[in-house]
Formats: sequence, C-alpha cells, structure tokens
Amino acid sequence: MQSAAGKLSCNKTALKRCTKTEILIIIVIIIYVYFVRCFKDGPFVWPKEIQGHILGSFFIGYLLSQIPGGLMAERLGAKWVLMCFLGLSTLATLLTPTAARLGYQALIAVRIAAGIGSVRSLNIGDVYGVRQKWQHSIFVLNH
Repeated sequence: MQSAAGKLSCNKTALKRCTKTEILIIIVIIIYVYFVRCFKDGPFVWPKEIQGHILGSFFIGYLLSQIPGGLMAERLGAKWVLMCFLGLSTLATLLTPTAARLGYQALIAVRIAAGIGSVRSLNIGDVYGVRQKWQHSIFVLNH
C-alpha cells in the first residue's frame, strides 16, 4: 500500500502531464454541460407558432422594401440609400436582445426593421451604380 505522501506525489505528476489545452477542454466541457442543463429551452420559451412569426418577420420586411428601396435609390442616390438602410439594419440588430426581453411583439417589429434595412445593403444593382460613378470619377481624374 502507498502512503498518503506517495498518493500526493502521484497526483502532482498526473497534473504535470496534463497540458494547458487539455485542462481548458475539460473546463469548457464542464461549463457546456452546466449551461445545457440550466437553459435547456433558453430564456425565451415561446410556442412554435410565435417562433415562426418571429422568423418570418424578417422576410416580410425584406419583401416590403424591395420596390420602395429601388425607387429611393433612383431618386436620392444609391450611396445614401445604402448607408441609411445599412444603419437601420445595424440599429435593429443591436436592439434585438432588448426587444426580445420586452416581448415577442417588439421582437417581431425589430425583425421587420432589420429586414427592411437588409434589402438595400444586399442589392447588388445599387452597388454597381455607386461603383460606376466612382470609376468614372477616378478615370476622369487620372486622364
């Protein structure tokens, strides 16, 4: 049988063999298991129908802003429309956690705003219009 001092020295050598990466992996696994048990459904438990409305609300905003966004880009210029819609999308994304805490109705409204803002930032036609003006001005300046 080993003495208590022998067991202690054995444990020290076992710890020395563990690398920092292995210890970090063990800590991450423990934290993951803890959070999975505590937040199995997450902090927001909404019925499937409400979850569908939340997910679909982004695309409603995206759909509603297609034609008005194109008309605004023609009249006001693509650069300003891109900046404003991208700013709206950014603001809506930043407000998402707060809206979720307020309720699913506020979250749906914020997701619609994010969809409206995303349409112009993803529209390649406006980007080409801006690029054409920039390239023309660079060409004129260089020649």
